[in-house]
Parts: sequence; C-alpha cells; structure tokens
Amino acid sequence: MDSSLLKTMLESQERAYKAAMEIVVKQMNDLIKKLEGKVSDLTVSLEFTQRDVDELKSEIKEQTKSSHEKMKQLEERINYQEDYSRNKNVRISGVEERDGNETWEQSVKTVTSLLQDKLQLDGLELERAHRVGARWDAKPRTIVARFSRYCDREAVMRNARKLKGTNIFLDDDLCPASQAIKKAQMPQLKHAKAQGEVAFFRHTKLIIRERYSSGQIKGPHFFHQRLGLGVI
Repeated sequence: MDSSLLKTMLESQERAYKAAMEIVVKQMNDLIKKLEGKVSDLTVSLEFTQRDVDELKSEIKEQTKSSHEKMKQLEERINYQEDYSRNKNVRISGVEERDGNETWEQSVKTVTSLLQDKLQLDGLELERAHRVGARWDAKPRTIVARFSRYCDREAVMRNARKLKGTNIFLDDDLCPASQAIKKAQMPQLKHAKAQGEVAFFRHTKLIIRERYSSGQIKGPHFFHQRLGLGVI
C-alpha cells in the first residue's frame, strides 16, 4: 500500500476519533452541568426545608413556653382563689387532744376556751372548728377554726403573741402550694429574727423590716420584702 495513502487513512481516522471524543466530552460536560444544576437546586431546597424545620421548632418552643407560663399563671390564680376562700380560717397547732375521735362540737368548745382563757377574746363568732389529718402518735392534730366574720379572725391573729411560751401556735390556713412557699422561707424568717429584725408573713410573702438601735422599726425607705428565695 502506498505510504501516502496510509498516511491519509491514519489522519482521517485520527480526525474521526478526535471528533468522536469531543462529542463524548461535550456530552459528559453537559451531563455534569445538568447534575450540578440538580444538586444546586436540591441544596437550595434542603436549605429552605431546614429553615422551615428550624422555624417550626422555634414556634413549637415558643408555644410550649407560652403554655407553661399560662399554666403557671392559672395555677397561681387557682391557689390564690383557694387561699382567699380560707381567709376567715385560722390553723391552731399544739392544743391538747384527748383522743383521736374529737367531734366538731368538742373542737368548737376547745377553740372557744382558748380564745377566752389565753387570748382574752369574748364574743367571737365561730362558724366551725375541726381537727385535720390522721393522728399517728401522741402529738395533737391541728385544728382549723373558721370564723363567721373576717374581723374576728384578724383579732385572733393580732393577739397571737399572748400564746408565747405555751407551745400553741396560730397560722394562716393556706392551700398546700402556698404552705410549701412559706415553709421554704422559714429559715430566712428565723435568721432575720435572730438578727433582731422584724419578720412576718403577708400571705406567702416574707416581710422583713430592720430596726434602729433604739428598737424602733425603721421607716418605709428601709423597708424590704423577700419572696421565695429571691429579694424584691
């Protein structure tokens, strides 16, 4: 075969091969670009989806927080209403109990005698009085006394200091949640009194007032209140 003809055939095959390779490369590049576009679209879609998920999570978190706050406010309102319904009551602890079957009538007589003999209060109208809880040992159960008039109940609480040294104590009749709040503040109350300060409860708030060296209670600008474990 003529060498020039062979050369021509080889060059023709080479051009055909290059053309075929260019077509394949172009097709591969087109495919790659198409895949890159799909990946880009998918990435954007995922970003939007993730953003939606994050927003949904944030919204759920806020709704949950709001629900908890509303539940807490509702619970506080219910507790306050229950405490208000008991505002004519006094809890009396330390009064001797003869047996574990004391009737309401006997409890009323016991409270009436206490009011007259220890507090020197006559003419107060008792609506009812009864022991609460179960008696497990010799310790007397607490008496809950309800007065017909709020002013009578207040008169009893004002004279509670006359029971000092008798091991008989008077307290507000509060719901369990409010009692727990007061109980948590008892160490602060005892500490304040040990420091010579005036300390008492107003509902569930612990009120602490400082004294002058002369023993007088300081004026309003020294007044401070403590609620729970914080200071307000």
